[in-house]
Amino acid sequence: MAVLHCSACDLAWQWPPARDAEESRRFFQASYAEGQEGTYFDKSVKREIASLELEFLDAVRPAKGTLLDVGSGDGTLAELAFKDGWSVEIAGET
Repeated sequence: MAVLHCSACDLAWQWPPARDAEESRRFFQASYAEGQEGTYFDKSVKREIASLELEFLDAVRPAKGTLLDVGSGDGTLAELAFKDGWSVEIAGET
C-alpha cells in the first residue's frame, strides 16, 4: 500500500484503498454513531469545522446560493448552512 501524490494539484490518496466500499460504509456509519469525544466524529468538533467552512464560504461568496454537500456525513454542514440562509442539496448517504 502506498500514498500517491499529484504534484500538479497537491492531492494525495492511498492506493490501493485500505477498505472496500462496504467496509468504508460500515466504518463511517459506526464512527458517526459513536461520535468519540475529541475526534473528527465528535458532534461538537464537526460543528466547529462546519462553522469554519461556512465562514470561508461567506468570505468568498457573500451572496447565499445553493450548496451541494457531497458525502454529507452526519449532515452537520448542511444543517448549519441551511440555518445560515443557504439552499442545500445533499448527495450521498447521511
